[in-house]
Amino acid sequence: MWSSTSSKQTVFYNRVGWARTHLTRAGLLEMTSRSYYRITERGKQVLAGNQSITN
Repeated sequence: MWSSTSSKQTVFYNRVGWARTHLTRAGLLEMTSRSYYRITERGKQVLAGNQSITN
């Protein structure tokens, strides 16, 4: 299935990209180098606390 915004990007990769963007902006992920991400301490706390993540 192809994304309606780009004929070269699948819907899956589009959604993963947006999720990564939102998690990074929320301080739950950090970019360590190009295409490499690491969960932050805050991200670990959110996971451990079973907190919901919304926009």
